[in-house]
Amino acid sequence: MPKRDADLVVIVVLFVLSGLFSLVSPLLVNLASSRLNLNTSFTPFSIIILVLSGLLSLVTAFGLWNFQKWGWFLGVGILLIGIGRSLINGSFLAIIIPALMLIYLFQKRQKFLQKSKI
Repeated sequence: MPKRDADLVVIVVLFVLSGLFSLVSPLLVNLASSRLNLNTSFTPFSIIILVLSGLLSLVTAFGLWNFQKWGWFLGVGILLIGIGRSLINGSFLAIIIPALMLIYLFQKRQKFLQKSKI
């Protein structure tokens, strides 16, 4: 198994944090809105999207940590979707970190695209 660079550790941690935030955010918003008597909550559809997004980010982190080909493809896909969404929303500063992560994944793609064990 190839050696894990510090850069890869950072990318995996960012995917884990993103996944956890996506899983926890509907609960926190609903809890805060009920305690503060705010009329803010997520729709059932948005909760499903956030939970699926969170789980996908955690699965991606697992795949990247274990140098799996599918983890690389999921990571690239998630980052491209995020960059595209930021471009559509006009959030150009929000592109910087995903773009750097994407550049790293492409530079190290041979580590991931070797024959997977799973």
